[in-house]
Amino acid sequence: MNWITLKIIMTRKIIYPFIPKSTSYMVEGQFWDIPLSNGKFACGRVIQFDHSNGKKNSRLFLAGLLEWTGIELPTAESIAGARLLEQGGAHIRTIPFCKGMIRGYRSLDLDRIVPIPELSEMPTINCWLLSGFDRLRLATLEERKTLYIHSTWGLGVIAILAECYFVKKTTRIKRSPWNDLQNMKISN
Repeated sequence: MNWITLKIIMTRKIIYPFIPKSTSYMVEGQFWDIPLSNGKFACGRVIQFDHSNGKKNSRLFLAGLLEWTGIELPTAESIAGARLLEQGGAHIRTIPFCKGMIRGYRSLDLDRIVPIPELSEMPTINCWLLSGFDRLRLATLEERKTLYIHSTWGLGVIAILAECYFVKKTTRIKRSPWNDLQNMKISN
C-alpha cells in the first residue's frame, strides 16, 4: 500500500458495503461479491488505478478475479491467501452490473497480489511490458512470446469468468498473441 492510499483510508470514513459512483472512495485492496448462478459467491478485487496524466481516473480501475468461492459473502478473513486468476481494466459500473457491492478492504500486500505482467499490444518489437496500467519498458522477445495482451473488460466479463471457473469448472482458453502474430505473417 502506498502512502497516498494510506492517507485516503485515514482521512475518509468508508462505510461498507457501498456501490461506487466513482473511484474516489475506492482503494487498492477493496473487494466485492460476484453472485453466481449456483447460489454461491465469487470475489473481485481492486488491484490498481489508472493514473494517466498524473490524475486518478474516476471510472476505470484494474479489476481482479480471485481464486475464491463461498456460500457466504466474501470477508477480509475468508479471502486471505486467495490468488489472482484474471485481471482486466474495468469500469466502476461493473460492480453493480454484476449485482455486487464493495464489501471491505484487505491489503494486497498481505496476499502478495500484484498486477499480472502483460503486453500493451500485439507482440511486435515496439510493444511494452505492463504492470497493470504502468508501462515498465519495451518487452523482451521472451516476454512477447509468452505474455498476453492487456484487456479492458465489458461490464459482465468478470461475472462470466467467475461462472466459467466456479460453476462450469472450466478454465478460459486464451489464444497466444505470439502465435496469432506468426500466423498473420505466414498468411501474408
